[in-house]
Amino acid sequence: MGKFAGRRAASLRTVHRVVRKLCLKPLRHGVAACKADHYVKRYRSRDFALALIFYFILGLHSLRELHVRLTEDRHLTELSSMHGISNGHLANLLHDRP
Repeated sequence: MGKFAGRRAASLRTVHRVVRKLCLKPLRHGVAACKADHYVKRYRSRDFALALIFYFILGLHSLRELHVRLTEDRHLTELSSMHGISNGHLANLLHDRP
């Protein structure tokens, strides 16, 4: 949250928490319905979908920008559970997931 200083950073964290709270249950049901995580050990589909939701909320322009935000912003990484993901892996996930 580097460019949001003071109270705005706290309010953006609140928005992230609310989005996560609202989206996790529908994402969990959607992943279970299409069995997207049948053989997945890391980076589950609901975590990836949550990262993509934050991608659109933050107005990022590429997966590289999402990768940079996930590596720099500890709070966003914890909310989306995408620890240590590479730029190439993001592209593969985007292609492989239903």
